Amino acid sequence: MPCRGWAELGGFARQTALFKSIAGTPNLLKLHAGDATTGSLYYTFLKGRTDAQMMNTICFDAFIPGNHEFDDGDATFKTFLDELARGPCQTPALSANIVPQPGTPLAPDGGKPYLQPFTVKEIDGVRVGIVGITIADKTRVSSRPLASTLFLDEARSAQAAINALTAQGVRHIVLLTHHGYEADQALAAQLAGVDVIIGGDSHTLPGDFKAQGLASGGAYPTVARNKSGEPVCIGQAWEYSKAFGLMNVKFDAQGRVTQCSGQAALVMGDSFKRKNNEGTWQPMAAADSQSLVAKLAGNPAIKVIAPDAAAAQTLAAFAGQVATEKARIIGAASEPLCLVRVPGERADPRAGAGCETASSPFRGSDVAQVVAEALLRGSRRADFALQNAGGVRVPVPAGTLSMATAFTVLTYTQTFVDCLASTGPLARPARADYSHQKVITRGGVMLP
Repeated sequence: MPCRGWAELGGFARQTALFKSIAGTPNLLKLHAGDATTGSLYYTFLKGRTDAQMMNTICFDAFIPGNHEFDDGDATFKTFLDELARGPCQTPALSANIVPQPGTPLAPDGGKPYLQPFTVKEIDGVRVGIVGITIADKTRVSSRPLASTLFLDEARSAQAAINALTAQGVRHIVLLTHHGYEADQALAAQLAGVDVIIGGDSHTLPGDFKAQGLASGGAYPTVARNKSGEPVCIGQAWEYSKAFGLMNVKFDAQGRVTQCSGQAALVMGDSFKRKNNEGTWQPMAAADSQSLVAKLAGNPAIKVIAPDAAAAQTLAAFAGQVATEKARIIGAASEPLCLVRVPGERADPRAGAGCETASSPFRGSDVAQVVAEALLRGSRRADFALQNAGGVRVPVPAGTLSMATAFTVLTYTQTFVDCLASTGPLARPARADYSHQKVITRGGVMLP
């Protein structure tokens, strides 16, 4: 299907604007299902300060850690939570199945533990319990929590927390998980007393987005059954601030779910481009853009909204620091490092002189080989290193190398895995969590 247009998709400041737009909604819970950190240069350089301050422009009622909150260990996660607590929101951090050892950063001696198994919110005179569950095995294996920090079984931990809440007379239970969409459905069937599951981790986009060229991950909300055979409403909202989910749940007098409805919607800006006859992207005429915005306003699967000014200002305060770090010189290349995805193909000419003839069937990608060599040197015990050539995205011209060069070469999230001794992440590249612009193409989002 041909590419039709270009639009801005996602952005945390747009999420802030959306939450403010529904501030008058009665009985509203604002929930964050984890992976607030890691993946953007804001986190790489500032270790959660930006993420926490942006979250404080929304004031979530609860937040749970995802696996990525532990990518740089318990102490760095604690720093993020400290920054979150400095704001006006006092968002509780929940996880019923994470047990830090006393005396470690998340459970300081003589201090209040940073993670609570659940919290209770009173909504229109009714108490609602929110229980946090974080994926256990994946966090232990793929991130770097302290060895002393325990990650307990998700189902048993969730049921224990639900039992503690029901013993207090709490009849409405929301499970906030970083566990995965399919795992949430399986978890619902194992639990008694759960009513709603709002989840993350699997990057699932539920709902009907065929008109936008996106596959559906399932219904929004998905209705499962708990151990007692009662309905459980399950929802997710995709990834990287690109979607916004709003679920409506109704209960009977005994506290059982009677109905759940809602919508996950793509979050989109109002700046559009289209290709001219020469194939160049050009801004749409103002009248055409206004007409398109009006048309999209009637589509429940799309939310067109401008970024919240205050949230955008908060983010801008950090942008200069990121730009400074990106410009920092970290090395030099004495000769161009050519990029050849498949030996025998012509090299990408962007590396400059010296790459014109780098098309020998016996010559691979210079820059991919350099990355593989760096992996080998970084390993403690490995005898050889493998690097997927497709994971190295650009050639490198001769001259100085900056941090921006490194993150452009290794655009994707790449993890350095020593088969004998895991040594943790090699680099955390830019992943546009906050203000990302996307070319709308096949397999992406298509404008009507």
